[in-house]
Amino acid sequence: MNQRNLHIASRVLNDVFGINSPFYLPYGRKRDYEVATYQNVRTVNPEEAERLSCFGTPVMGSFILEAGEYKSYDREGRMIKLQMNDFLMPVATIVDFERDMVMMQTRTLGNTGTVKEIYGLDDWKINIRGICLADDQRTAQEQEDELVRWRNICDSIGVIGGIFERKNIRRMCIESIVFRPIQGKWGVRPFEITACSDEAIELAYIL
Repeated sequence: MNQRNLHIASRVLNDVFGINSPFYLPYGRKRDYEVATYQNVRTVNPEEAERLSCFGTPVMGSFILEAGEYKSYDREGRMIKLQMNDFLMPVATIVDFERDMVMMQTRTLGNTGTVKEIYGLDDWKINIRGICLADDQRTAQEQEDELVRWRNICDSIGVIGGIFERKNIRRMCIESIVFRPIQGKWGVRPFEITACSDEAIELAYIL
């Protein structure tokens, strides 16, 4: 990712997702940039990073869509198998997690509050926002094409990454994916994926 792409990523993060720019390049100065001293800021050691960017800086929250054989459908509606390779999500990707309780609430007469019947925990709601941006190995178009292939899967998808593992999420189902092209910036492809967690449920039969 060159400095031009760095500026583009900074603006897209703010314009599309409302995220303040994490980048600062001191252009126009005649002297070297002097790093300010910040209090209570801990730097990340390379050993803690899940991967490194093309600048050699640590990337946190990185994850992979796991390779495997997945179900899909052809144009005639017949079930087929798709063999997918590991897909490393773009660097500029962030994930939101939300989980509700499965609960029935009944209002009571002559009292305040409700009677709650709790049945368990709902699936994790997963919102993935990111930008397909050319890096040292893949163009923005190649990243978008690969995401489209993953969207064509009608199956739960394996995910590998610390942010998922810490929530005991091993698989997820993609519900929708949205690409939001930016006028005048063909090499920048913002995307948003809505998904939910999936886990095997084993039913015990009593004979």
